[in-house]
Amino acid sequence: MRKPFLSLAIIVFAFVLTTVGCQQEDLPPAKTGIVEATDAYLKHYGVPPQGKAGRAYAAVGYLPAKVNPAKIGPLPIFLFTEENQLEKVLKKLVSGELITSDKQIYDDPFPDDLEIHTKPIQGGVLSLDLVTSQNWAVESQRAGVVALMETALQFNDVQSVKVALNGAPLDWIPDAGYQQQLDLIIDVPPPTLILMVGAWEKEHETPKEILVEFDRPVKVNSFVLFHEDGQKVEGEYYKSIFQMAVVVHPKSPELFQEGTSLRAEWDVVDELGRANTGIDTMQIKKFVH
Repeated sequence: MRKPFLSLAIIVFAFVLTTVGCQQEDLPPAKTGIVEATDAYLKHYGVPPQGKAGRAYAAVGYLPAKVNPAKIGPLPIFLFTEENQLEKVLKKLVSGELITSDKQIYDDPFPDDLEIHTKPIQGGVLSLDLVTSQNWAVESQRAGVVALMETALQFNDVQSVKVALNGAPLDWIPDAGYQQQLDLIIDVPPPTLILMVGAWEKEHETPKEILVEFDRPVKVNSFVLFHEDGQKVEGEYYKSIFQMAVVVHPKSPELFQEGTSLRAEWDVVDELGRANTGIDTMQIKKFVH
């Protein structure tokens, strides 16, 4: 089984923060950057949160649904460079970075060593060469390849996709290439909390911050973190740059170690108005940076 990665949306972006309390506040507008989004991102998640400065890009990666691997669903992906976006999104899709928790509703169908080689797009046709030394089960293979092709098709210059595996073209893909099949994409459910991470600096015994990750950008209506004994975790509460996490700088970091159980009580809504509330107890996963 692939070892789960911690979400890049948390690890990288958590250091650019806007203060929130336990209750969400309306903050005065600050100088904002620009986040450009694919049509697929806009359809599934609405207008992306704008950063404080610079330019970023929002796309989605599709993965098979756990309950029905013949169906796929989107996860948000953010990039900071315009160059080679297609290749970067596809490589992130197979990296394992998008699946960080068993609370997520999607599966990672890709072999650990899968390599993706993209050829120049010709006449709207994208050709992908996939390489793996592992035995890729037929059901997982088909689910993964469909997810890759649908992910590629969100980019405007891709009209169809052809795929070869270890040099052999996949015979179930039409000669003209695979084209988008919107009926395969499931409806996006309400947002949910998926992960708690403690961020340690090297050679430090206590975490600098605790990051509580949601599965997409959200507006936080309320959020409180509690110890196992029911006492509130005191400290400063923030939100991450793309609003995918609440970040807590604890007043007493010595109380937290890898595996410490915490309870989050939360109320959030995403850009398209899908709301959810929850009470989740999770153990802190450790990340060292």
